[in-house]
Amino acid sequence: DHLFGNTRKAGYNWYLEDFYGEPPAKAEDFKTLPDGSLVISSGNRREIATATRYNLRKGAKQWVGTAFGGGGYFEAEIRFDEAAILNQPKNDGWPAFWAMAIEHRAGLPEEQWSGQDNGFVHFIEVDIMEYLYKGIYAAHKYGTNIHHWYGKYRTTCTDNAFCRKSLPFLDRAAHVPPETSFNEFHKYGFLWIPATEETEGYAQFYFDDQPVGKKIMWQPFNGQEPSDKLEPWTFGLLDQQHLILLLGTGNNQSMIVRAVNVWQKSRKNNLESRPDLHTDWIYKERK
Repeated sequence: DHLFGNTRKAGYNWYLEDFYGEPPAKAEDFKTLPDGSLVISSGNRREIATATRYNLRKGAKQWVGTAFGGGGYFEAEIRFDEAAILNQPKNDGWPAFWAMAIEHRAGLPEEQWSGQDNGFVHFIEVDIMEYLYKGIYAAHKYGTNIHHWYGKYRTTCTDNAFCRKSLPFLDRAAHVPPETSFNEFHKYGFLWIPATEETEGYAQFYFDDQPVGKKIMWQPFNGQEPSDKLEPWTFGLLDQQHLILLLGTGNNQSMIVRAVNVWQKSRKNNLESRPDLHTDWIYKERK
């Protein structure tokens, strides 16, 4: 009832995502099956997320929910009708389990790239599972990726909202066994291990508890200057930001979610925003 009613109250795991002011999904876009699984039928970038905008005033930056920091393992059990996706046009979207930095989603000061002109931001996006339109990765594959977005909105890179550095194309596809049917439940996972002064950070995608694709390595990000190349520190920004998880699908492409699990060594680096408990908006690091 909380989710479908779009209450925006603090203390819940999931919300109708509304950071960009687009109309959130409606109650009729969801239903719960007898086994407790959630059916998401809305598309066109209307997702559920672990956080959302709290204040609906235009330009308001308040948010409510949880953003995960300091690493962890993030997993969702999902099934969908792959044939329905392959017959849809590109603009109708696709099933996805992904994450984005709250620093950008909520417009926090920490999205500013230190040392750059005001409004020159950068932030991380992690695509844990994207079943892209018309099987762009062909049979027995789905999409994974990490993006470091940066620049001034529609200024630095005029062909997109922001510039980005992503995984090389050949490293974006997760290969699955040829007998795999996406119509059945499968686990889609993402492991994030932050860098330290002595060791590199890394990430690994998983399918049904087995690693898929290459391990992604990075060195710490220490305020380096923007670069037009994929640098050893490009994805190190992840260690300084905090991810909200998102689930969504395309138009006329129902996606069923049985479970979402998060394992962390510690929750102390997560951000929680509970604006309903304060006169003014605050966010804090958990202690």
